[in-house]
Amino acid sequence: MTAWVNRLARVTAVPLVLRGIVFAAAWLGLWLAVPSPVASLRVALLLVVVALVPALIPGTRVVDGVMLAIVALWVVSTLMVGQAAEPVHTFMTGAALYLTHSAAAFAAVLPYDSVVDAQVVVRWAARSVFVLAAAGVVTAVVVLFAPMAGQTTSVVALFAGLGIVVALIALLARRRG
Repeated sequence: MTAWVNRLARVTAVPLVLRGIVFAAAWLGLWLAVPSPVASLRVALLLVVVALVPALIPGTRVVDGVMLAIVALWVVSTLMVGQAAEPVHTFMTGAALYLTHSAAAFAAVLPYDSVVDAQVVVRWAARSVFVLAAAGVVTAVVVLFAPMAGQTTSVVALFAGLGIVVALIALLARRRG
């Protein structure tokens, strides 16, 4: 018991904050994805427990499981329950997924008692803000221009969007390598 208390006393701020971000983002993603007919205080408390697990052990497959649960709940609520996939709601769910993944990946490589240079945290936060802002811009563009497209353009838009994603991934892979 004393060893556990000594380890807890050595926890530093950055790993603790990152794990807090993992918890908050996972809980928010789960809560946003839960079908509204099921949403209640009991479910919210259950989601607290579920979101706490990846925050405690961020370097495991539990993070993937929670993220898959978020996606599965979102699919159930939109396709089976019939909730509208509103752009802001969908964007916030996606942002919570991204932050859960990104913060868990960062927290997984940091020992709980590590001292981290502030520049490392600032660069991670700036990258996260950039990704979320870019996703917000894309969401806004889709929301603005989707009503102008006819129903026949949905397949063309799907393949065009997939092509853009593949080209962007290839560009980023080439830049990194």
